[in-house]
Parts: sequence; structure tokens; C-alpha cells
Amino acid sequence: RFLAAPRKGGMVFARHKYQPLAGDTWAKVPKLRIDCGGVNREAVEKTIGEFEAREGCVITMVYAGCGTLVGKMQTGEQGLPDLFMTCDSSYLDMAQKKMGNPFGPDLKISSTRIVMLVSRGNPKGLRTLADLAQPGLRIGVTDPQARTLGKLCEELLRETGRWEAIAKNIPVKHDTAHTLIQSIEAGGKLDVVLVYEANIQHLKTKFDAVPLKPARAVAVQNIAARKDTAYPQLAQRLMRHVTSDTSRRRFEQLGFNWEAGDERADPRSPNIASPRTSHSSLVSEC
Repeated sequence: RFLAAPRKGGMVFARHKYQPLAGDTWAKVPKLRIDCGGVNREAVEKTIGEFEAREGCVITMVYAGCGTLVGKMQTGEQGLPDLFMTCDSSYLDMAQKKMGNPFGPDLKISSTRIVMLVSRGNPKGLRTLADLAQPGLRIGVTDPQARTLGKLCEELLRETGRWEAIAKNIPVKHDTAHTLIQSIEAGGKLDVVLVYEANIQHLKTKFDAVPLKPARAVAVQNIAARKDTAYPQLAQRLMRHVTSDTSRRRFEQLGFNWEAGDERADPRSPNIASPRTSHSSLVSEC
């Protein structure tokens, strides 16, 4: 990082008639903020910690529902993050549209399908979303204003054409998938909850999961860096680390499907370090 910094190593290379490539602003301990959809938290925390140790940087993680995160970006209350890691790629699209494309190219990371979590044996016989209209059913969903999961579920439920009957069966909208799962585990409160497959790996011996069939019932997680971040190389290296094979194992262990692949940025790009280089890509051209 020091050798590539324009006001540090770059100046020395220039004096020796080299053409320095663009590097990050020098800081002994650079700081990045990542706004991150809550569904990714367990899968990504250890990977982020490893990156901090390797790079000698400090990363502030802000976990919340993507609706909440994009809302705060819009108000300017905390400013834009250096990177945005979504619960679903539609929220990056939303942020780009509402704020004039502040983020650069994204990398896909993973995906997870929405399922209906029901008691063992599926006593209510729930097979499709339309079945949720049966009278007296108690359905748990997350808040569509704050959570990607809630937004996707409401859209899918409306598409059944039976929204009014289904809405009567939703006694409360919870703040997170975790609280939904706690409610159905407690017993007697809910008959079915709509959650991500990645939320329920520890529950497969206690409950049944009925996958939703529509293609839109799959949330795709991606990550992008702010175009004007002070540390573009650092941000790109972090994106590559989050889409590495080590990260893949952690996501898959939690029930995510892996989506990262050949679309990852070219490691020979002057602004992106190869994972085989310790800190920075080539710092000068002969």
C-alpha cells in the first residue's frame, strides 16, 4: 500500500522515470465502512476479520435490513458507505437509481431461496403460496419496509391473487427472520413463517421447509464499492476476498448457494490486486 500510494512510493518511482499506477491514498491504518444486509452476517464476519488482520485496516460493519440501509443512504444521515453488500441485488439497483449511480461494478456472491417453514410433517398441508389463504392460518413474515425478505414475500403473496385473504392471516410483521423463527420455535403462536433457506440450517430436524417455486423467490447477494472511496484498491481486494474459495465454504455451510465466479474483476487490472500479491498490484510501469 505504501509503495503504490501517490504521495509516498509513487513520488519515488516518478523521480526514477517510472509512470506510477493509481494507488490508494496513504494511511497507516485505512478505514472502510460496509453497509451489509443482515442475512449475510454469520457468513461474512470471520472473512472480514481475516481481511482486517491481513491488510492492517479497520472495517466498520453496519448490519441492518437493506430497506433500512438504503433509506439511511438517501437521508445522508451517515453518508454513503465505502461498500454495500446486499441481501438482494435489487437493493443495489435501487440505491444506484435513487442516488445517481454512486457505486461501481458489483460482484455476485451467493443466493438463497425463500421457504415456508412449517411444523414437522406439514400438518396444514401447505404446498404453495396460495395455500396461505386458508381461513384461520397464522402466518409470520418480516416487515416489507425494512427487510428484503419481507418485501419479496409481499410481492409474491400479492401475485397469487389472494392477497386480501392471506393478509388477514398475518397477525404481526416481525423485524427480523430470527425473531420469526423464535416465534415458531416457541410453539402455539404461528403455523408457518416465510424465511430464507440460509436461516434454517439448524432447524432441519425440527421443522419441514417447503421451497417456493417462483424464480423471484430467490434472493441474490452482491457487493459493490463506492466510486469515490478513498481506498479503491483496498475495497476491490476486500470484494475479491469476500468472493474467495474460503468465503465460499462459509456461505455454503450456512445453506447459501454460491454465485461468484468468472465475472470477478480481472486481477491484472491496475486498480485491482491479484490474490497472489500481498498488498498491492503492480505499482509502476517500466
